[in-house]
Amino acid sequence: MKLSDVAVIVVFGTRSYNPIVDDKRLAADMAAHLKADEKDYKVKKRVIAKEAIDRYRKIETKAWSYLYRKTVPWETGQALLTQDESDEFVVEMEKHRLEFEAARAWFVEHYPELCREYKKNLGEGYDPDDYLTPSQVNAKFEWKFKVFPLGETGKHSGTLGRVIDATAQEQVRTVMRTVWARTFDCLARLVERLETADKVFRNSLIGNIQQVLAIVEGLHLDDPTLVSIQQRIADMITGIEPETLRESIPTRTVTERTARAILKDLEPLTGLDTERTVSAIRKEMEKGKRDDGLEADARPVRAKSKAATPEPRAALFAA
Repeated sequence: MKLSDVAVIVVFGTRSYNPIVDDKRLAADMAAHLKADEKDYKVKKRVIAKEAIDRYRKIETKAWSYLYRKTVPWETGQALLTQDESDEFVVEMEKHRLEFEAARAWFVEHYPELCREYKKNLGEGYDPDDYLTPSQVNAKFEWKFKVFPLGETGKHSGTLGRVIDATAQEQVRTVMRTVWARTFDCLARLVERLETADKVFRNSLIGNIQQVLAIVEGLHLDDPTLVSIQQRIADMITGIEPETLRESIPTRTVTERTARAILKDLEPLTGLDTERTVSAIRKEMEKGKRDDGLEADARPVRAKSKAATPEPRAALFAA
């Protein structure tokens, strides 16, 4: 089955107002005080309360996180979405868009008031020239979402046809590397949570694994190894409720061992090392920088590879 029969291209991007500005006057004052060259100093300051910015930034984060969970990278600025997921995906993205537009409208309407309220926070650093007009602020926002059919191969002959087919095959290999890496990350995160009985285990861990399996199934990738591992993972989590993994030590132990065995088989396909990846996740969890679900951080943790392999998440969805 051709990839163009089961997947579509998604283009997504957002822009929003940034409340951080450069203050050249303060930079010059600081340089003069320190008897330094002002060209070597830069001062940045916030001119609007963070709470007001969070109204739309959190919506952007939710949308990007949802995009990550439901798609895999394609070309720069593009993502690959299975047609099985397309209807639900479009509906959900429209919900995010409406929330984003509502947050934008609220922010633009209240912008003059927010500027006045934040003046006291800046003290003598307040400068009215740091602020835009409401219409200028409104123009800073953008929501871009488009869906295109995936071009078919085999329509051209000769040298052009060979180049097009080779490019398409390389894109499929890139998708495969991304799928392998995302599968590895989900399983490593599962192992990190299961290895100690008193660690918090959230439902999203199983949900993230199920989502990866749905992407693999929807793409119908012709890879026997992938199909085999997909089936092993499905067998591992079928019938297991998150509540059981939280409370049953024997179930935790068996599931962890199964996940580790699958990770070992994935190592040569990803160039990643199980223990290094689990350790990297553990360290970031201990620092409180990441949740154990993909909603908090929409990209897999970086861990040193055992061999130099292409970065499967490079050039993710540049706006």
